[in-house]
Amino acid sequence: VATRLTYSMARDNMLPFSHLWRHVSAKTKAPTYAVIGLGCLSTLLLLSALVNEKAFNYIIGIASLLFFFVYILQTVGLLVGYRKGTIPAPEPGTFDLGRWRLPLYVTALVVFLSVAVALLFLPQFTSNKWVFLGIVAIAAIWWATGLKSRLARGDAGVDYAKTHGV
Repeated sequence: VATRLTYSMARDNMLPFSHLWRHVSAKTKAPTYAVIGLGCLSTLLLLSALVNEKAFNYIIGIASLLFFFVYILQTVGLLVGYRKGTIPAPEPGTFDLGRWRLPLYVTALVVFLSVAVALLFLPQFTSNKWVFLGIVAIAAIWWATGLKSRLARGDAGVDYAKTHGV
């Protein structure tokens, strides 16, 4: 999942060093540097368990928290899209939530927020909030110093790959 996400974000020029992460091998048709880079990062994170078990437990806790943070962001996006009427109509013959769409979105958001709050504030996870805030701060710095201007110039975003021949 991480390699696909890294590749797709790099394809849209949303990451630092996107030109590197979006490289696809002509031979294997795989995003080579994304696979190698994330494989190395995963190995380092796993090896941290040998050095410090507590640090490894933080990594596991943060990974869980970040998954729920992504779900929260997606659900908020769906709620905004629902409110603005920008969610496309389903294709004929496909499943549609119909009138249950809004109640399901709200229920999902409540559940995801509850789990995230637990992962931040329960005593056994109390250190997670500082690591999480650090990760969010790094992401905010990247957005403010690099990504925001790329998006404003049209040098990043969902149409970047189409318009730049990537």
